[in-house]
Amino acid sequence: MQMSEFQVIPNPIFHDTNKTVEELFSNNSLQFAYYEVNPDRMMGFTAETEDVTIIIYVISGSVYITTPDGKIKVSSHTSIVLDNIQHTYMLVANEVSQLLVFTNTEKVQHIDAANVFRKIINEIEQKDIYTIGHSHRVRKYSSAIALALDPAYDIIPLATAAGLHDVGKIKVPKEILQKPGKLTQEEYQIIKKHPIDTYELLKEYFEEDIAKMASLHHERLDGSGYPYGLKGEEISLDVRIIAVADAFDAMTSHRNYHKDMTYLEAVNELENLPEQYDKKITAILKQLVNDGSLFNI
Repeated sequence: MQMSEFQVIPNPIFHDTNKTVEELFSNNSLQFAYYEVNPDRMMGFTAETEDVTIIIYVISGSVYITTPDGKIKVSSHTSIVLDNIQHTYMLVANEVSQLLVFTNTEKVQHIDAANVFRKIINEIEQKDIYTIGHSHRVRKYSSAIALALDPAYDIIPLATAAGLHDVGKIKVPKEILQKPGKLTQEEYQIIKKHPIDTYELLKEYFEEDIAKMASLHHERLDGSGYPYGLKGEEISLDVRIIAVADAFDAMTSHRNYHKDMTYLEAVNELENLPEQYDKKITAILKQLVNDGSLFNI
């Protein structure tokens, strides 16, 4: 891991604030892209082989790179080289930051998929204002829980699935998403289809395990969840984490069908449902809420 400082002449393309990510060059052996990252937004980098090198140059702003050895701050006009990648590296912006990212393989940065699903999430949030920021928070909470479980937890698949768990709602009519009262049985059945639609959308862009993980966030340990009614050990640890993070954010966010709870009230509610939510995960969530670290990742 190396760091260096140098100056560059600004290019006008990097000041196009309408673009969050733009691929500048790509072939079979490398990929070069520009990113604009908002505060507290996460990016993740990992690799399937150890011969991958990632170079991140911060044009403006500042970011933290989270590695198994701790956090590294990278400031404006500074670059960091991550080579022989064997772990997951998470990047969190302290402020609006502009980055250039080079990788010696195109398999690390999923730019096309990122653009497609960013548009879908934006559309969902426009259809249902109560879910604005929900996907981002579920990804953030899921990552915090996983890293509290194990600092070396491979959170890239988890964070990807958590951030995209509700994309299937793009097929749910606006009238149902925004309905202020109780849903009819027919409307509820339509809502219950969104995990399967999530799977169908994601499998076109991501590995099977990520698509499946995202689609199972409404499963519960006692088999009372949907869409498959899975029980106990049939539900993976990743899915259990996302389920807790999703329920926690739903409870603490303003929704048209319930009064929002405080963070501690929501945790206590989840702890009182051990038959549905993994008690080890809810205990970790409570610890993160009490010490404030849930919101620091």
